[in-house]
Amino acid sequence: MNPDLSERIARLDPQRRDLFLQLMQKRAQDAANAGEIPLHEGGRPLPLSFAQQRLWFLDRLNPGSPAYNVGRVFRLEGPLSVTALSQSLSEVVRRHEILRTTFPLVDGLPVQQASASVADEIKHINLMETLARDREEWADTLAVQEIKLPFDLSTQTPWRACLIQYEEASYLFILVVHHIAIDGWSLSILLRELSQLYAEFQRGHASTLPPLPVQYANFALWEKKQWAVDADQARLVSYWKDQLAGIPDFLPLPTDFPRRSGAADQGALEPIVISAKVTEGAGRLANRLRVTLPTVLLAGLNALVARYIGQEDVVIAQAVSNRGRSEFESLIGPFVNLLPLRTNLSGRPTFAGLVERVHQVVLDAHAHQDIPFQKIVEAASPDQNQELASLGQLMFGFENFPDHALVLDGVQVSSVNLDAMQKGAAKSDLSFSLGQKGD
Repeated sequence: MNPDLSERIARLDPQRRDLFLQLMQKRAQDAANAGEIPLHEGGRPLPLSFAQQRLWFLDRLNPGSPAYNVGRVFRLEGPLSVTALSQSLSEVVRRHEILRTTFPLVDGLPVQQASASVADEIKHINLMETLARDREEWADTLAVQEIKLPFDLSTQTPWRACLIQYEEASYLFILVVHHIAIDGWSLSILLRELSQLYAEFQRGHASTLPPLPVQYANFALWEKKQWAVDADQARLVSYWKDQLAGIPDFLPLPTDFPRRSGAADQGALEPIVISAKVTEGAGRLANRLRVTLPTVLLAGLNALVARYIGQEDVVIAQAVSNRGRSEFESLIGPFVNLLPLRTNLSGRPTFAGLVERVHQVVLDAHAHQDIPFQKIVEAASPDQNQELASLGQLMFGFENFPDHALVLDGVQVSSVNLDAMQKGAAKSDLSFSLGQKGD
């Protein structure tokens, strides 16, 4: 155990310290009992992971929706090597089988089937013959179209890239991957590998990236095998069944118009900056109560939501990385899992008291996180015809994975945040995604 972690554990009160150490011991036992990760023969159809099953179903439920397109747009200024960029992206796709995978139906069930070849290339659009005053605006419009263009998961690989040149040394680089093949941590892996490969290929060097120990399909096989034989399965299902018993169908958020039933993904992004003063105060409170800053922020969100909906039973879902084995740390794929955190705000607690409640809810949920969200939904709603929108209606995330940085040697790279790209990209009614930059 590293010294910093030991010191942090020592500062916990005895009850939390014992719970944390028990959780660590269970993790170690689980890892020891996890067994070998199943191998597979390339090219044959394989089952989807639990996360992929849910995303495939959502795609079928709302075909043509861009809600699960994970897209990034970068403005590139400088002497770009288009050849090196194309080679780098092809090598990333070659390394990560999930980016060469389609999701057809076989005997009525969705499967994932990887291709051995890397056929997709960067699409090039040259606007140099367009009127100079219109080029940048036209490039932005084309970028929005690329972000919102849906995937046909049964026949198309789940990624695409487009390079739009609008000046002699000015480009927009658009990268879009369907969520069935990526999550936030994976996007950081993709951009990190793309940056390293570009630096190497631009100099005429070979790739120095180490071979991947397994592929995402191995994780899907391992996950299904583990869940089938997990001795803890009954305990996990029982916990979530009890935790979510009597949960409301949906939280009555005070919207301008009646809430639509079924899939509706029209949304927008609203950037908010929490001041350094408030951030510092929240950090001091977290230290005094011996909890994390995200716990204090989550408690604040619970208080705000409870006041707006006029009830004391609040459910906010939180994403966890779900990469419990070292073999999965360097893979691209949708590993992320959702945990619905249910907090009871009855009894008019002080804010410090509410933080304590939220902290306990988070601890308990993370101690029971080794269960796919699909199984949590089934535990909470034995009647599959009942829609429990509240399980994923509100989302809270505190980004602790590496920044989505793209570095191309000799080229100035900046992220583009076009408001129009966020339209039609809402996965839940309200999603709060927080990250810390500077103070």
